[in-house]
Amino acid sequence: MSDILIPGGFEATDFYGNRVSKRIVEDRDTHPYTEQGMISGSKLADAPLNIILKMLGIGQEFDAYTLGKFRRGHSTEAELVELFTGLSRQEQVPGVWLEPTIKTVLLGNVMLQAEPVKSYRGMTNSVDLIEDVGEGLIVHEIKSATKSAYDYVGAVGKGMYEYTYNYTTKKRQRSGKRSPEPKEHNCIQVASYALSTWHKPVLKTVLHYINADDYRMISFEIDPQAYKPEIDREIDAVQFAFETKQLPKFVPLYKWQSGKYNSFEEWEKLSEPELMAKLKGDYLEAYEKFMTTRITDNGKE
Repeated sequence: MSDILIPGGFEATDFYGNRVSKRIVEDRDTHPYTEQGMISGSKLADAPLNIILKMLGIGQEFDAYTLGKFRRGHSTEAELVELFTGLSRQEQVPGVWLEPTIKTVLLGNVMLQAEPVKSYRGMTNSVDLIEDVGEGLIVHEIKSATKSAYDYVGAVGKGMYEYTYNYTTKKRQRSGKRSPEPKEHNCIQVASYALSTWHKPVLKTVLHYINADDYRMISFEIDPQAYKPEIDREIDAVQFAFETKQLPKFVPLYKWQSGKYNSFEEWEKLSEPELMAKLKGDYLEAYEKFMTTRITDNGKE
């Protein structure tokens, strides 16, 4: 009997993968997302230009890869809700108060995709989960994370160390250990939810990251007031643009938002007149919406 391992005996095929990708896109087409044209927490922590373009419904077409990531995220979040509450996916009805079947993680009744009595400064928001603990509420925001993203926020694995670039060796080298820290744009999002008016006071605001590979978790208690100035700055910028009928030049909040990671990269280098010309020339319906809409602290007018 030979000890030699002979490779082969298989043939790669994309027959099934292509059809799965098609199904993912078809599911999105069957249940399309309708842009409400308002500021929301999920749009914050971006360049004001990008926030406005999203509000106008531009750039809402996604490929199977992106839609698949959304789908994986929703599935992971539903799994965490079940681990939190004991409620199966079929029992996770949004917008109504539910009593957990287990109370070893969360103690109070919960509402999924909960909407506030009045959103902060006219925003449109729904929270992944709010928990009623009697004297007040706990706001829970859940983020499904890849392994690399989880390692970073949790300061584990490759995310355990800080690195600096050594120009002599032309290599990165470790310069110290990191502490766990949430991503600031996620903090801005959940803070905007907590700043809203609810039927009870918000006692605590918690941002959870769950590793989609193995369900490891790390949670951060967020101080909404610490992020209020940035939230107000972004809302002010968006309201000013709709009031003056002028798209603002692209100014990213974070360096990584420029270039290939920017969904609106072709808008980045345009001047203000060029931005308006592109909006009118390429997206006439969005242009007309921009010219006839006001955004105030009461919402869209």
